[in-house]
Amino acid sequence: MVKKIYLILAVFVLTAGVLASDGPYKNLPQIQPDANMPRSEIPSVYKWNLKDLCPSDQQWSEDIAQCQKDLEALKDLHPGLNTAKGLAQYMEAYFRLDDQINRLTLYANMAQDVATTNQNLIANHDLALSLTGKMMEEGTALRQAILGFSKNDMDRALKKEPVLKTY
Repeated sequence: MVKKIYLILAVFVLTAGVLASDGPYKNLPQIQPDANMPRSEIPSVYKWNLKDLCPSDQQWSEDIAQCQKDLEALKDLHPGLNTAKGLAQYMEAYFRLDDQINRLTLYANMAQDVATTNQNLIANHDLALSLTGKMMEEGTALRQAILGFSKNDMDRALKKEPVLKTY
């Protein structure tokens, strides 16, 4: 019982110390949240940096165009989906492309969130969502291929192509 009391007391003291300090936020500029505040008045430390997702709108356009091509190229891999090697190639390409499209969709979504009336950003967001939908449709081929493997066939495929264990 005494140990429990000491443990509770220790947690309380540590928590109180953290709460009493300003912690890592002490150097942040003070701001009163206001939904009507012009974006230009918000300190940059409180804004997300879209460059972390994509360096520019131009690069986004180039990357989206490449994703459209890569999505079409996935269809060329469909005939090999019934083999271990073909399944591994498809899954690597599929998930790499899925990550890329997700990143570009996030960029388009966040860009539109800060300029809700910009028609170009709205169009980019719609294009990214459309690609996301097409990617989800492409997942049907993958699900059908995986379901086409018996347990023994899948076990053999996993031994033959160890990268499949990743997925």
